[in-house]
Amino acid sequence: YIESYAPGVYGYNYKDNENTSYLQIDNDYVGYDSKYDLTPIQIMQITVGHEYFHGIQWGYEENLGINAYFYEMTSMWFEDILIPDGNDYLDGWADDLLNNPTADFDKTGGGYELALFGHYLSSFIDSKGQIDEKQSTIMREIWERYSDSSSTSAFSAVQYILEDSSKNYNRTFIEAWVDFITRNLYNRKYIN
Repeated sequence: YIESYAPGVYGYNYKDNENTSYLQIDNDYVGYDSKYDLTPIQIMQITVGHEYFHGIQWGYEENLGINAYFYEMTSMWFEDILIPDGNDYLDGWADDLLNNPTADFDKTGGGYELALFGHYLSSFIDSKGQIDEKQSTIMREIWERYSDSSSTSAFSAVQYILEDSSKNYNRTFIEAWVDFITRNLYNRKYIN
């Protein structure tokens, strides 16, 4: 559905029933601020990718609850895989994480900022994605684990996949998280 939203509201994915969902997106994307000078059409493309991925997520697991951050993390990650020149996930969304690097993984913000961690997982941890991130399977593996185990949280699914010896990632979550945070802290520009 096409709606007229105020600047800053990109769109939504709504679950309709057990097997369907639908998107509502803005009609013109005029008035949006972008550090990367994204055009309205680029913002629309990013939005459609992001909200479409929410529709895919409903096919895996419908229980947002305390895991809402994970849905946003992976949708922001997906939109950048789909539209690599968009960089919307860096357009202020990562600030919550970068400004508070000691926050718990699931309490860094709304989850949008964790797209950076998604890229770390799919391009650094998963060797299949090191040359072409589209070849990475780690996000699908995490979603499958989250879907298969109704008593688990998204966080425990991430932990399980990283530590599962059959996947060859051979890391504890804390090792991966500390490495990711450290790389962000020491690769950032500081003004003295």
